[in-house]
Amino acid sequence: GGAKQLKLSECPAGNICGLMGIDRELTKAGTLCDSQHVFPFKTMKFSVSPVVNVAVNVVDPGHLNKLIEGLQRLSKYDNIIQITQNKQKQHIVAGSGELHLRMC
Repeated sequence: GGAKQLKLSECPAGNICGLMGIDRELTKAGTLCDSQHVFPFKTMKFSVSPVVNVAVNVVDPGHLNKLIEGLQRLSKYDNIIQITQNKQKQHIVAGSGELHLRMC
């Protein structure tokens, strides 16, 4: 699979699955378990900083809200990404390198 959404009743250890709607409760990291006796994974600490900046703009001003929503979502889920706005009102995305920004 991968291309289709399937409803699962369980996902055994070692498998990967996606959870629809989990982002309302859990953003960057967390441990999910059906037991009271859980040992949560610690949040990863990164030894990199956002050092490469790129300015992003919309071609059509009518899409500005979509750009802002996308940048907010990106910032929410990526621990390294930083979003700022410069004096020219450009949105600046800072990442750990060119590849990181390209993947974003």
